[in-house]
Amino acid sequence: MVLAHNVLTNVQLDTGAPQRRRSRKHTVVPLLQTVQTLRFELFHRAAQLVRPGGTMRQWLTENPSTRQTFTRITNALALAA
Repeated sequence: MVLAHNVLTNVQLDTGAPQRRRSRKHTVVPLLQTVQTLRFELFHRAAQLVRPGGTMRQWLTENPSTRQTFTRITNALALAA
């Protein structure tokens, strides 16, 4: 349980978790999401599986916010590897 929490927290920090506004109690604390929120935002997406040119691809609906999130995560994971 603790290992899963640590992995989830580190993945969010490595992929650019947004920072909270500063306050007296929280000076520099990232805004971390729960497992349920991440599962909903990342995996519960309406998409189509297609084969353009014979390779399997997943096509998501055109949404600028979703595109920005997935691009940020993809770029951060490429730098971490």
